[in-house]
Amino acid sequence: MPAKSHQQQSKRHGRRGTLAAVVGAAGLAGAGARAFAAVRPACNSPMPLVSPSSSAGFKGVSLQGAGKSPARTARKAALLGIFDFEKVLSDPGTPLLLAQCAGAISLVLAGKYCIQLEEKEEEEHVQKRIMIKYKQEAQGIIVKEEVEEFDFWRESLARYLGYSNELGEALRPVFPAAYVASYVAAFSYVFADSLDKAARADKKAKRASVRKLFLSLDLDGDGALDQDELMVAFAEMKIKNPVTPASFKACFDRVNVSGNKTIEIDEFMAAYDRADAEITDLVEAWQEQQEKSSNPLENPSLVAGADALIWQTIASVALPGFTINRFVTLAEEACAGQAAANPVAEYFPTVLGLCMIPVICKPLDVLADFGLDATLRPLLFSAIDTDKSGTIEFSELKTKMQNIDASFDEAYLRQLFDECDTQKNGVITIEEWRMGGYKKFKEALKLKMIPSVTP
Repeated sequence: MPAKSHQQQSKRHGRRGTLAAVVGAAGLAGAGARAFAAVRPACNSPMPLVSPSSSAGFKGVSLQGAGKSPARTARKAALLGIFDFEKVLSDPGTPLLLAQCAGAISLVLAGKYCIQLEEKEEEEHVQKRIMIKYKQEAQGIIVKEEVEEFDFWRESLARYLGYSNELGEALRPVFPAAYVASYVAAFSYVFADSLDKAARADKKAKRASVRKLFLSLDLDGDGALDQDELMVAFAEMKIKNPVTPASFKACFDRVNVSGNKTIEIDEFMAAYDRADAEITDLVEAWQEQQEKSSNPLENPSLVAGADALIWQTIASVALPGFTINRFVTLAEEACAGQAAANPVAEYFPTVLGLCMIPVICKPLDVLADFGLDATLRPLLFSAIDTDKSGTIEFSELKTKMQNIDASFDEAYLRQLFDECDTQKNGVITIEEWRMGGYKKFKEALKLKMIPSVTP
């Protein structure tokens, strides 16, 4: 996720305050329950009928007979005409419900801790990025960073569709019809985002393949293609529509926008992006000659789509839906006896659920991300370990990284390999990969500080 702005940090502090308020309210509720348990033996007579003229000012609570039973008066004052702790405490399912609520709170607190770790890692990431850029500039290396394409599903208002089921869980007590519809909307968003991430990964992989083709065609290594180098490529590739001298010249002139008699990599990529006929045929012919793997983990589109589907299901639907469901259910049970006579008791579970949405979503998002980093995502190890030896050698890591983007600098990849090889035995083991190697691999892809042109 992107670096946090001051405004985002302020929002997080606000969410922490809200969480503290919720936990405090839960603590007060627990104290009220203990107080009720203490005075319960003295309350042998049934609760009197609700008096419309409450001298205590609490709707639905009558202090009639307060002089006869001070303990009963104290119990009524503690309940405020909203919560029916006697019913909650007598319900055999309450201990399990309270345990589930406690478990949900622990998940949110774990997510808060993960946010702190993420912020620390982001600071280190920024510092490392600055150092790499400074060293490259000192060496006279021009670095061109790719501009990320606008992500409609995660950067526009459409992202709030991911919170649909949380809204449905909160509204369930007063608007049950919204419950099923909210989950339909949430899962529709999840599937749409997953398909989008698969398509983006496929597009990115194809662009990486085009970049790799360009570098393989640059025979003299000067960072540009002249007419002879491009002509050799067209002659050697089995292109479905062979070019003639006239069509080749027209193609070269179209791609060579700068008019300097050579094609730069940016011009080559731009020609592919606009689906230039000859360049597209050249790329497709080259891709057909490449060895195709049957390992699904080496299919970037499948991996990215599955990763988004799993993460969104856990972070956007399952964890927050469970958390709000349990707390709203607990509040429903506590308010059930007073809901018919007191609007506050009727709507309190919904208000509680709505207030929880901004508090829990970010921590659970980050917690799910950390969980996948520690479990499923390191399975990429088997895709890099091409010889199935149980370890990753430098050549395997280099091949994988340069398949992602052929411009990765070998010295940088060697540094990455040495950082992952904590045992310094020349290979990366599964344990080293799980204990930090994958995170370094992920960080290297995120940095994208790739030398492109040396003047």
